[in-house]
Amino acid sequence: MVCAGVYVVDQLTVPEQVAEPDLLSLIPPTPDVPPVLAAPAAVDSAPSPEPEATGAAEPTEEAGESEEPAATSPTRRRSTGTAPGGLPWRSGLVIGTQSEVDRWESYRGRSIDVVHGFTERGSWEGIESASWILSAWADSPHAIVISQPFWPEGSGGSLSECASGGYNANWARYGEALSAAGRTDAYTRLAWEFNGDWFEWSATDVGAWKQCYRQVVQSVRSTAPGARFEWNMNAHGSATSDGDAWKSYPGDDVVDVVGIDPYDHYPASPSAAAFDEQCTDSEGLCSVIDFARAHGKGVGVTEWGIINSGIGDNPVYVEKMYETFLAGADVMEYETYFNEDNFSTTLDQGSNPESSEVYRRLWGG
Repeated sequence: MVCAGVYVVDQLTVPEQVAEPDLLSLIPPTPDVPPVLAAPAAVDSAPSPEPEATGAAEPTEEAGESEEPAATSPTRRRSTGTAPGGLPWRSGLVIGTQSEVDRWESYRGRSIDVVHGFTERGSWEGIESASWILSAWADSPHAIVISQPFWPEGSGGSLSECASGGYNANWARYGEALSAAGRTDAYTRLAWEFNGDWFEWSATDVGAWKQCYRQVVQSVRSTAPGARFEWNMNAHGSATSDGDAWKSYPGDDVVDVVGIDPYDHYPASPSAAAFDEQCTDSEGLCSVIDFARAHGKGVGVTEWGIINSGIGDNPVYVEKMYETFLAGADVMEYETYFNEDNFSTTLDQGSNPESSEVYRRLWGG
């Protein structure tokens, strides 16, 4: 079954004892949008695509930077079916508190299956403990997606230090936190939107980026065996990653979910044809779905939505996203809507009535 979710950033609140994450910096200056779907076409050119951590596994040799990851026989494949909320995939929201979930569920008339949160990423303590997310949601029946950077922002971290194992001990402690909370089933969305140039962890050095990703995953799994990871790109265009997000694919053994953030902009999708064209682009949602099928992976769409940097209220985009999720339901792991007033992505506050009507009709109970 698949998971669906939503992002609620404008009113994000977290337990008072824990620093509130800065979610408003999550949307990139130029996010992208996915195209419409009619069974995704095959990906023509898929990806060419701490020091003392006890028990941290040695990184395995990475695939060549310009090589396309070999399509292996699927080692995991989700089975089709119905998620607890009733949709053919897990659907949810980017959140902070239970009240935000209650509000969204009341708005759309259907319960959610997954919550997506960002750690307080300014310190290793916030990253290692994922404290506000695990304290609020560890006992929840929902699937959990946790967005994590490679290192604390503003700390002087680097891809080269990460790639050499410099942060392995820190990541082993994050694995311990997942194990202690009983949530090794959580999905860690690691160094998201790496192919843009707005985050410190951007793939400015593809080889180092892939090795860093592998070091982190292996270190977390040294203390949380079976921990799951989402490799997440920004849709439709790469400012880094040598101009091609797929070149930074780190390998099937360290990826459980192939993720993409396809906002309705750069360019927007005013028609079904425009959506389809973008969706089948090499860095479009349909291509991600095809790649996941070929590699036995799930698909995560952890940020998506209409947005003021596109054409705003756009029911065509919302309907096409639904069709795409439905056509990819056999591999859809989860999707979470980004509901944020500052970027006019909100659907539940009356500012985008046409998109809201379509969403409630298609996602509602």
